[in-house]
Amino acid sequence: MSSLAEQLLSQQPNWDQNQDFLYQIDADRAGHSSIDQIEQDIAQIWKQALSVEQIQIHDNFFDLGGTSMLAIDVLEELEELFDRDLSLASIFEAPTIQQLAQKIKACSPSAWYSLAPLQTKGSKPILFGIHVLEYRSLCQHLGSDQPVYGLRYGIAQESIEHVPDLPRQIEALAGHYIQEMRSLQPQGPYFLMGFSLGGRIALEMAQQLIASGQSVGSLIVFDTFLSKRLRWNSFKQTITRLSELELSEIIRRTRAALFPRVQPSPEGAYKAYQAYPLGESHFFEPYLPKPYPGKVLLFQAQERESGVLRSRETPEILWKSIALGGLEVHEMPGDHGAMLAEPYVQQLAQILKQSLNHH
Repeated sequence: MSSLAEQLLSQQPNWDQNQDFLYQIDADRAGHSSIDQIEQDIAQIWKQALSVEQIQIHDNFFDLGGTSMLAIDVLEELEELFDRDLSLASIFEAPTIQQLAQKIKACSPSAWYSLAPLQTKGSKPILFGIHVLEYRSLCQHLGSDQPVYGLRYGIAQESIEHVPDLPRQIEALAGHYIQEMRSLQPQGPYFLMGFSLGGRIALEMAQQLIASGQSVGSLIVFDTFLSKRLRWNSFKQTITRLSELELSEIIRRTRAALFPRVQPSPEGAYKAYQAYPLGESHFFEPYLPKPYPGKVLLFQAQERESGVLRSRETPEILWKSIALGGLEVHEMPGDHGAMLAEPYVQQLAQILKQSLNHH
């Protein structure tokens, strides 16, 4: 059994430990290709997708520069080549060529519905990334001793043909994420982090955990605004800002707000869906956050977005009234989308490591 599977089994005692079920080779379903041949085929697809010349079977897809978007292209080719239904979770649970070949050969299902292992090794408390899985660079800078798991709704069934429908209430989604998280770690303290909308979901998870008698070690949010509605500026503020813009720019921004880009093909729609955090704010029913008894660590971007209907206010304005246990704010260079990317993520990871070491 692979080291990843051993670790998952050791950390989740309630999971079915039938090794024959996990790695039984079914000749009718898996075909007659040998593991060696499957590994060679995977390596060839990875080389083309990642633009690298040499790959070893123990190399990690994400360490080689792979992203969630590239993973979609790779899985699509693998599905066609091996006639398999592969979810996006596959490449997170089996990120090396050897592990992925075993998974394809065995047709083994995911252990969870929404939980994805991003970095399984380490002796420190698990850090759970909520709703968005683009934490690979952050994992690397946090170090090999920090395990990180991501929660993305329905990732075990998410594929080119199928995108799971999200619950319409943030409260319901938070409850589901807690159930998945506790299947891996039954007791707290829980360390939660969320980017953008994921920060709101992480807040609701923390609220529900505390209400059920569990403890929260850290609540970390990245550029997350709190509001029960879209942040429309007052009429006077909007007119003032519009007067500063050229007519062509006003038209461009208004058109972008009213008519977002739509990909007509199923594959294109799926890739567009992957390009942004799951569940845009307008998808959910209004969420009014309640005061949170603990401390919040907030990272906010220095460069604010400047859309026509977007406020220039910073996330901390509302967090100050919510975080009853205190609010620690760090301004990060770059804009909203660059916070978890190189090179800014290095500075963020250093601050985050220091905070986590205090717990």
